[in-house]
Amino acid sequence: MPPHHRPTEEIAETAALYALGSLPEIERSEVDRHLAEGCAVCEAEIGRCIETLVLWGSASAAEPPHSLRERLAGRLSERTPQASERSPVLFKHAGLSVIRTTEMKWQRGPLPGVWVKQLYDDPGNEMTTMLVRMDAGATYSSHRHKGVEEVYVLEGELQVEGVALAEGDFCLSQPESVHQPSYSKSGCLLVVKTSKRDEVLR
Repeated sequence: MPPHHRPTEEIAETAALYALGSLPEIERSEVDRHLAEGCAVCEAEIGRCIETLVLWGSASAAEPPHSLRERLAGRLSERTPQASERSPVLFKHAGLSVIRTTEMKWQRGPLPGVWVKQLYDDPGNEMTTMLVRMDAGATYSSHRHKGVEEVYVLEGELQVEGVALAEGDFCLSQPESVHQPSYSKSGCLLVVKTSKRDEVLR
């Protein structure tokens, strides 16, 4: 987010929760990144909140009133989506993107037992990058590659052309090469970059 020009009620609430250590991890990371980008308004608000906490601490051994934590946390929750509703995009600016894949839902793939999370779609080159999960016993049909295909095994095992790929293995396929059916006996998790024009062979 760009630097702010003036304080707002929302900034004050977030600054208070930041100073109290009550922000969810993802929110705190976003504030840290925002501060690193040089927002003087937010830095000043957080500084004031920390100074207040120090004064409270010097005046009493007790922590800041619990009611304050609850009130601020409640007001923040009104404008903060639950974890299941959060966007998986953590950062997108000036050509850079960061995605938290655990916030994405698995989508049914083209075949039974195959599930995908699309990480990047490149319509100009008709390429796509995906997380692919294959259930135990799932098979991916024979296909002809219309572009370079890259497959990296994160977990489990994948049988390709009679070779058992394991965690950390990488498979590269050149355009017009053909894969015979690939399958997983125990299930696997893959990162796949491939052409959207691949031809499935029956």
